[in-house]
Amino acid sequence: MIITVLFDPFPAFGHVNSMLSIAKIFHLNSFKVVFIGLADIGKSLDRSQYGFYLLPSFLLRPVESEIKERGYFSFFASNLFKSRYNIEIGNYKRVFTSYQRVIDEVKPDVVLLDDHFSTKAFFYRSMNIPVITIQTMFPPLKQVAVPPFQFGYVPTASAFSRNTVNGFWKLNQLKRWLDTVWIEVLTRGNTNLAIMKRLCPTASLTVDKHRCFGIGFKEVPMITTAPQPLDFPFADRFSNIAYCSSNRDVPPLDIADNRLLSLLKKMELTKVDKPNSVLIYCSLGTVTYNSLPTCKKFFNHVIELAKSTPDREFILSVGQGFDVGQLSEGPSNVRVFQSVPQKELLPYVDLMLTHGGLNSIRECIDKEVPMLIYPLTKKWDQPGNAARAVFHGLALKGNIRTANAISIGKKIDEVLSNKAFFIDSLRTMKKYITASQPVEEENMLALIQKVVGSKRENQPTFQ
Repeated sequence: MIITVLFDPFPAFGHVNSMLSIAKIFHLNSFKVVFIGLADIGKSLDRSQYGFYLLPSFLLRPVESEIKERGYFSFFASNLFKSRYNIEIGNYKRVFTSYQRVIDEVKPDVVLLDDHFSTKAFFYRSMNIPVITIQTMFPPLKQVAVPPFQFGYVPTASAFSRNTVNGFWKLNQLKRWLDTVWIEVLTRGNTNLAIMKRLCPTASLTVDKHRCFGIGFKEVPMITTAPQPLDFPFADRFSNIAYCSSNRDVPPLDIADNRLLSLLKKMELTKVDKPNSVLIYCSLGTVTYNSLPTCKKFFNHVIELAKSTPDREFILSVGQGFDVGQLSEGPSNVRVFQSVPQKELLPYVDLMLTHGGLNSIRECIDKEVPMLIYPLTKKWDQPGNAARAVFHGLALKGNIRTANAISIGKKIDEVLSNKAFFIDSLRTMKKYITASQPVEEENMLALIQKVVGSKRENQPTFQ
């Protein structure tokens, strides 16, 4: 019997691409694959392989988005007089009808739900549909020897390290508890989690409190798209977590920018006469608008460094939301772009300065490019990604808030003077990741079969 899988992705490029990598494996194994979401998601799909239904991504508006839009006082007032609660219930009922129509038509055997809005699991479970969450980061579950991924600590297998890790987990749990209490106060108890529990009482889900990030449930298994070999070797292995680090085959992009093309041609010619010539690429991700002051300061430090190293070429990709007019005037060896086709650029690059996003680290491993990682925020997984890259000898890391041109230059020199070591480590990691993928795929398919089989066994039969 054909298995029908419904993908419910978070509306962001990296999340959709991660799900498409998994969907490709399912398609090759003769699963029926259907996506739901916003119009941009539908545009990214091969409709000859995947079905698509246009639906709102959220059943309830994220609390954080409402606070950012309205401010704390207005948000609290709307909860005080229950206007927000009534609005959310009304919106849910309208969206529910659209979702119900799609569910009735598709009849999914299992839903693969983005971990970013895992509370939707209440809705699917109340309709007797099994749910598996998709995590685009390393598992956020509590571990004995591995710190929360918001910490950049590089652990070891020693008792001292385990005690240190335990302290970081206590700090993380305290912060999460305080954040939860704060949201409880602002919403007067009507958090999105509480509303979903009230709307879907038959879902029977238990909140997993032993996480460093997001909301998860003990009854819901997880597939993570992080490569397991990149994790710490002493990380816990969870029976309800499968890995799938296969990258989606994306057709290469043409480099259309003439400034970038001319620089790359220049570097190709220079490498012939001067094999030691260096191209350094700096990008802090595509969402720099969330940390504009920090990004501006760091980019200007890199420009200042470039002035003192005219024999090195620098490419800065500042992100679409960044005003390049805020940057210092750069020398001729610095080119600034809003964005660049990163995968196509990396083969020319000797070193990448990155914020530590998992996608960038994966691409640097694939292209064997050493990294200098400056995590941009402690809210996400960037510090933990940096710690893993340092542990495996793929990168050095620094503090973006205390960095200056001199300290950045010293770290660049350290990486470049040990470039052979870093490339050898990158090459080894690349082999490990490639070798692990067939086993990962097999384990993931086994998890799907187990979840779907359990559902079918529990369905009533009618004669």
